[in-house]
Amino acid sequence: YLLADLLQFKQVVICVEDNKPKAIEVLKSIADKDLHEGNKVRLMTLKSKYPQGAEKMMVLSATGRVVPAGKLPADAGCVVMNVGSVAFVNRYLTTGKPLTSRTVTVSGDCIKEPKNIRVPVGTSVHQIIDACGGFTKDPVKIIAGGPMMGTALIDTDVPLLKSNNAVLAFSESFCKPERDCIRCGRCHAACPMGLIPTQIENYVHLK
Repeated sequence: YLLADLLQFKQVVICVEDNKPKAIEVLKSIADKDLHEGNKVRLMTLKSKYPQGAEKMMVLSATGRVVPAGKLPADAGCVVMNVGSVAFVNRYLTTGKPLTSRTVTVSGDCIKEPKNIRVPVGTSVHQIIDACGGFTKDPVKIIAGGPMMGTALIDTDVPLLKSNNAVLAFSESFCKPERDCIRCGRCHAACPMGLIPTQIENYVHLK
């Protein structure tokens, strides 16, 4: 409500994927309360699929508007903010405290005790993993961030950045080997972003 009033939003849509029933239950109670006080906040449950969380896909799902190629959601009259950013802005406006810590998801089949923890920005990835019980087995891939957009790490002696929201550690059995492409085109037909993965693969392997 604070952000909506400050930025003069006409409508606020809270989008949650359908694989988070507990979050939906809590947010629905907030939206139902608002329904009787002006109907400014609306809860929308979205199908859990990739890349549902991408800005342009979120705008399309929530409003039906299409963000033009090379443009931002603002060009379609929308502002997209994730829950972490909204929580930080609210905390800053009410307390004046700057961003000094992040809530981080620590997961993967190599983590002994997967959990969400709040840690100071700058904490080493090694310390974060230790706080979750350490490794159950040697990982072949450690990622700072999500599995699709995160950055692979060569070791754990690196600091957590303010932009990081996850630390993932996977074993060899979890990381499926790359298969040969037969150029069937199904990946391009299925991609809601209109990407051509075969061309991306060629650039990745280009030397």
